[in-house]
This record gives sequence, structure tokens and C-alpha cells, in this order.
Amino acid sequence: MTSAHAASTTELERDDEFWLKDGSVVLVAGNVGFKVYKDLLATHSPIFHDMFAQSRPDEQEMYDGCPVVHLSDAPCNLRHFLRALIHTVRPLFYRSDEDTKISIDELFAVAHLAHKYDVGELLRQALVCLKSYYTNRLDIWKQGGQAGNVPFETSDKDPLYAIGVVNLAHLTQTPSMLPLALYDCCYLGGRVVRGWARDDGTVEHLSLEDLERCMDGSTALATRAVCSSMDLHAAVEQADLCVHSKPVRFGGGGACEAAQAKVKSRLKTNKSFLGTRALHSHMATASLSPHFAKMCSTCLSTLQGRERATHEAVWAQLPSLFNLSIPDWQAKTSN
Repeated sequence: MTSAHAASTTELERDDEFWLKDGSVVLVAGNVGFKVYKDLLATHSPIFHDMFAQSRPDEQEMYDGCPVVHLSDAPCNLRHFLRALIHTVRPLFYRSDEDTKISIDELFAVAHLAHKYDVGELLRQALVCLKSYYTNRLDIWKQGGQAGNVPFETSDKDPLYAIGVVNLAHLTQTPSMLPLALYDCCYLGGRVVRGWARDDGTVEHLSLEDLERCMDGSTALATRAVCSSMDLHAAVEQADLCVHSKPVRFGGGGACEAAQAKVKSRLKTNKSFLGTRALHSHMATASLSPHFAKMCSTCLSTLQGRERATHEAVWAQLPSLFNLSIPDWQAKTSN
């Protein structure tokens, strides 16, 4: 036992959650000790298996009757990781039928440590969780991600964690997550340069290459957002089969004529018109007008069809806007 290790274990703070009476190894992260099951860790992680196998009993540091292993991980991250491993037949982190959403900090801690310690099943579940939002299919994103129907906490207004998603996609060789993650990074504007501060105190930054992708992509997305809004304007004006097509002054109902004017007014004040949210719905803003509900089914269908077409076009181009080639990118909406 080295004097440094002796001092650290003397000042050790026992973790309230993971100090198991029948534990067989003490993991030390920072100044916090976690007494857990050695065999369970070795079963799930070849890294821990090799670490334990290579240790010599006559040279091992002991604490509370157990061998001590010092780790470089933050205590909060290790705690998230252990929660996914302890008391389960197999690693179980992502449960699709649970109502409670997984926090971003927990998700990233588990993903990074599962990768670091080669716990393949746990990493797979963490990535499946992330890919419920950062998907390669537009229909899945529209129905799940954009609607917030995903198992982890998201923020449409402040998705700083997208920086971490970009880095994790590179780390785990999961390129299909990159286009939407960079799309979210573009929305951050200049804040993307400052990085994303995780709860363990580390700050994640994009690489220079990914920052360049964001700069180029932001310009392209802003152009397409403007074009999308203009197309929607045109759709309002071109609904020739409107059942209320005769203006009020000629004896018609005029309901759609009045509603279309209000819809166009809403579109002009939509902030995403001048932003990078080319995949987000202008219709959602327009629908806030009470006049929207007065439009006939033909006009509504025309608007929805035009917006769907523009979104599909942007989606198909999304990887190329960031100078990416994604082999399994689903350019067309699945039926």
C-alpha cells in the first residue's frame, strides 16, 4: 500500500447508496468509496475482469476487509453506472415501458462508463435510448423525438447536451446520430463554442472539424428554413380547391380567406423563420391562431402536405449539409 493510497483510504467517504455489507471490493472514485460485488463487475466487464485478475493479493491495498481499486471516474458518474448494474440478472438501464425519464447526466455517465469498461449490453441500451431521438428516420423523429416521446429528458429550447451527443457518436462509432445532433448544435448559435458543462465538472467541446460543420450547416439550414416558410405562404395562396373559395364580397363564406390572412401573419412572426430550425413545424405556430380551425379540410391538407414535402427534402439533405456520409440514413419517410 502506498502512502498516498493509505491517506486516501483513511479519509474515505463511504457512499450512502453503494456500501454493501456483503460487498467484496471497494472502488474508490475521488474520495468516495463504493463497496460492491467483485464477481458481478468481472462478469459484465472484461476490463474489470482483467483488472482483478492481474492484481497480486500480497500487494493489494485493503479496506474494510476488501481489496481496494482506485478509479479515475467522478463519483457521480460511477454511481449512475453502478445503479444500472447492481441487483440485476443482466445489465438493465433502458426500459422502454417506464414512465420516468432518464436524466441527461445519468444517460451520459452510463454510456461513457459502459464504453470505458466494455459493458457491451449496457452501452447498447444507452445508445438505443439516445437513438430514440437522434435517429436516422424522419418519421421516428417526428412522432417521438420532436414530440418529446422519448425515454430521456430533452430540451427543445436549450439542447446544450447535443455537444455531448456529437462526441459520443464519434467515440462509439455511431455516425447515424451525428446529423440531428449537429442540427441541435446549430440552434445553439455562439454558445456552442463555450461547450457543455456536465454535472461531474467536465466541459465537453466540439472538435474544430465539428465546429466547422456547425458553421456551414447553420447557413444552409437558415436558408432552407426561410424557403420552407415561403413555400408554406405559397401553399396558403394556391389552395385552388378551397370549399370557401368565393370571397365574402361575392357571396362566399370567406372563412378560409380570413383564416389564411391570419396564418400568414403568424408565419411572419415565427422566430424559426430566421433561424436554423428547418425541420421544425411552422404549422405549429400558425395553429395557435383561432382562425386556423376555421380553414376547410382542403386548405389544411394543402398546408400540411407542402410542409411535409419541405421537411422530407431537408431531411434527405441533412447529412450532406454537415459534410457527412451516413450509409444507413433513411432519406425517405417509411410507410
